Amino acid sequence: MALGHTELWEKLVLEKTHKFQHENCNTFTKIPDFEVFRTSLIDLSVSYSRTKVPTLIQRLLTSIKHLQSFSAAITSSTQGSWAASLVWGGTQAVIVCACKHAEMLESIVDILVDLNNSLPMFDAYLALFPDNPSLQWPLRDLYAEYLDFCLRAVKYLNTNALYSFTRWIWTSSPLQKLQQSQAKMQKYRKLFEQETELIHRETLRKQHIETIRLLSRSGLGEEKVNQPEVSFPVYSIPLLRNLQFSGREALLLQVHKSLKAVESDNLSGPSCCVLNGCGGIGKTQTALEYTYRYRDTYDAIFWISAPNAIELASAYSTIASKIGVSTLSSSLSTNGSRQSKDMNSMIEEARNWFDGSNCNWLLIFDNVNSWKDIATYMPNNMRTRGSILITTQIPDLSQCTAIFTNIAVAPLTVVESTCLLMQLLGRKEPLMEDKAVAEKIAKALGGYPLSIATVGGYILQSNCSLEEYFKRFNRSSVLWRGESNTFTWQYEKTLQNVCDVALSELPTTALELLEILAFLNPDEIPEGMIVGACKENDTISQELEDLDLFQEMTRKLSRRQLVRRTLREDKYYLSMHRSLQWIVLHRLAGDPAHRNKVFLKAIAIVRRAIPRSSPVATPDPAKWPIFELYLPQVLSLQEHAANPLPPLETIELCRLLIDSGVYLWGRGLSSDSIQIMTAASHMLDHLGITKLDFLRYNIHAALGATLILEGVTKYREALFHKQRVYEIYLAYKDSPTTDTHLSLSLDVKQQIHSLSESGLGVAYLFCGQFENADEKFATTLSLIQETSTEEAAPLQFARCYVNIALVRAFQGRYTESLELAGQAEALAIRAFGESGGTVYYRFLIHWILNMAGRFSESLALNENNLAISIQLNGKRNVQTINAYIGIGIAHLRMGNAREAEPSLRMALDYCKETMWVPAATIARTQFYLSQALSNLGKDSEAHSLRTKAESLRVKLVSEFGDLLTVDCPDEGFVYDQIAFIPYPRHYSYGILQRERVALMQEATDEILAAEDRGGPLKTGSLSRSTFAAA
Repeated sequence: MALGHTELWEKLVLEKTHKFQHENCNTFTKIPDFEVFRTSLIDLSVSYSRTKVPTLIQRLLTSIKHLQSFSAAITSSTQGSWAASLVWGGTQAVIVCACKHAEMLESIVDILVDLNNSLPMFDAYLALFPDNPSLQWPLRDLYAEYLDFCLRAVKYLNTNALYSFTRWIWTSSPLQKLQQSQAKMQKYRKLFEQETELIHRETLRKQHIETIRLLSRSGLGEEKVNQPEVSFPVYSIPLLRNLQFSGREALLLQVHKSLKAVESDNLSGPSCCVLNGCGGIGKTQTALEYTYRYRDTYDAIFWISAPNAIELASAYSTIASKIGVSTLSSSLSTNGSRQSKDMNSMIEEARNWFDGSNCNWLLIFDNVNSWKDIATYMPNNMRTRGSILITTQIPDLSQCTAIFTNIAVAPLTVVESTCLLMQLLGRKEPLMEDKAVAEKIAKALGGYPLSIATVGGYILQSNCSLEEYFKRFNRSSVLWRGESNTFTWQYEKTLQNVCDVALSELPTTALELLEILAFLNPDEIPEGMIVGACKENDTISQELEDLDLFQEMTRKLSRRQLVRRTLREDKYYLSMHRSLQWIVLHRLAGDPAHRNKVFLKAIAIVRRAIPRSSPVATPDPAKWPIFELYLPQVLSLQEHAANPLPPLETIELCRLLIDSGVYLWGRGLSSDSIQIMTAASHMLDHLGITKLDFLRYNIHAALGATLILEGVTKYREALFHKQRVYEIYLAYKDSPTTDTHLSLSLDVKQQIHSLSESGLGVAYLFCGQFENADEKFATTLSLIQETSTEEAAPLQFARCYVNIALVRAFQGRYTESLELAGQAEALAIRAFGESGGTVYYRFLIHWILNMAGRFSESLALNENNLAISIQLNGKRNVQTINAYIGIGIAHLRMGNAREAEPSLRMALDYCKETMWVPAATIARTQFYLSQALSNLGKDSEAHSLRTKAESLRVKLVSEFGDLLTVDCPDEGFVYDQIAFIPYPRHYSYGILQRERVALMQEATDEILAAEDRGGPLKTGSLSRSTFAAA
């Protein structure tokens, strides 16, 4: 049995009272009204007179008028102060707890003041409609949420003040929860005001109807006749069910829950759900599927197409005949003859039926263009059991009922899109290769149902395969024109029509902005990048420079659902649907001159945001956050310059790609750097730029350095790029460059010389040409010392020292090698900070430590490297994976197989998850993990991993044997070589053997000394690691 009005209030008060008592708030029941509340706060002011508490309390007391009104409304509704007293008691409990920390009190008071100022004058509204139950439920909800707000605040303040205060300072979570409560209260306040407005409108309408009724009694109105019987259910749905409908299960359930939120004893009026989204996103089809799927839950369903006022009125008026009310009465002419009812009368009768019917009805307004179009057709009765479903492209349709849900229809997921495409093509059990291509198409279409239906129809009609379609997908505009087909016949517009109509209605500047956005990353475009660029570029409309005008343009685009504007971390971002993006791009392809003009504007915008890289390919960590923000825009320019055909290629796009490639190289994102630099190189070829033009310097420098990290398979290619860098230097030192953006000082030219020498030396080093490498590094150091100092050029000296350190390690001069490596690390930290560059230097040092047998130091270095690399690059970065491997190898060399296994297994897992990890690195990881597992007795898994690693090792040795030392004393060194680590081939193994003998002798001497002392080895002595090294 449903609880009555008083019982509901009593239950709510009892529940909140228990919760306050649970939080040890024992004084809140002693604050019955505002006067006592005010007195208690004045007492607190006296107690905390030497703090800023009195000022804050005074501020609160002067802003409490609306809370008093709220309390008075509750007192009026409950016919007593027993419920309202909790408002004052709960507020006082929060203030008492917060007074211990003025900073917290200030936050609480700010929220309370904001709440108070936003509350309506409740008692005034209830005085107008004292007996209307529809105002009770939002008042109760607001009351409950306000007390929950107080309870949440007390929870973080009362239990453990110091701990709560510390949490409050260091995390925004508690404050966010209070602000969420504040947002809910704002919502209930708005509902209360809307209920009042609806009641007022209904009262006026009833007065009008009563006036007409009284007039009819006097013979001036209409003559009543008997109402015919209507057999329910009644369904008026002009569209057939779409049997190809797929997906949207969660959305359909959300719609049903929102429409059937209150099914019985509904005193809140009809429930309303709005589906908003751009044209073709699937709003109508979702609504149609809902009406058929849930039709059994309704007594009557009426579908009204509402693209304009005329069609809407015509469709609505027919409802009267469907439910049999059009014959209830008929007008009398002046001569006494009967005449048929006009449309307005039928509309009014239909609306009266919705207001007064006990039926469970559903009214659908499809394709609403304006709230004004449907406002006069909306039922208002607070006791109706009806539901209203609206589809519209308007994102912010006004709330029209108390129970109201506005849902932005999202694109289909990749899974849903793929299933829909396969279903449209009649492939219930598709081949794996077809499904993979379908997923690619689905991703490219961005989950846009009309696009998917258009593509499905095209594939069927043209009888082409999915693979054939996808190859032509981005290049040909024909595929996007999409005439109406079997799957889109219920939609009156083709995909092309939808966008043509939307774009034709745009002002010139808004269309220009949309065309520029089409070349950028559709998922997230920083708004500030566009506005800022316009101020410095006269090729872009100056209207985009004015922030107010720009926001007006984005508003127009947003209202047509062409772009979406979102706020994140105090910055606005724009996004657009991928299908719309491709349609705009293909439209531009029809006018090559205009397309090129728009493309240059897009490049100018991104160019201003992206900083230029060093002419000598020096990574600059200070610029990395900027690149991280804007790199997606560069990649989008690259993609949309290539497609649709013909491709767009410019020198400035090449520069953007090169600058981005240097950034990716510096961040350790090797695969991405190689890809983007290779694309830039090909573009320069197409533009006719000579092979030795200085514009190619950074391309070859980055490719050479990056390819070395790929392992032995790329050493020869890396040597080619480093040789080309040296050749460019030789050609450039006496000749001008076509790159007008470069104005190199003598100092920069000297850097280019030294870097060219050292870069070639590194390539020689990894190809085993150690004498040549040593010569180049010596030349480099001499050049640097002639022109600079370590303080002035830390990075140049760091590069030189670490390269020489590697050669010294190959010569067996480990002490000198590690001393040079340590200097390089210190200088790298000065140049890079704790960054990817520093991680790389430590990686080389760790390798030298391994050669020297100092595994405990290698372990500590790798653990430090791991923490930094995870923070900078994430867990799946190559540098991070190498750190995991280094930790595992160090443990293994020290005889700690159990500690080695987790790190090596983690590294292997990340290798498998990361597509750009070289196969040689995977094989190296598999080998060392097999060693650890074998030592732990896990022979079966160890054998499996070793077999996989061995297959690649054999293949690489057969192909690159001249670059490898195969007969190493340790098989692990072979895997080190194929992955990345060079190994000395031109120096005798006797050097290594002598090192082992020396280490063994040192360890033996220490053991004998310990025995003489009659005690254990000293802490920090060589112990197991020395024997493992030996």
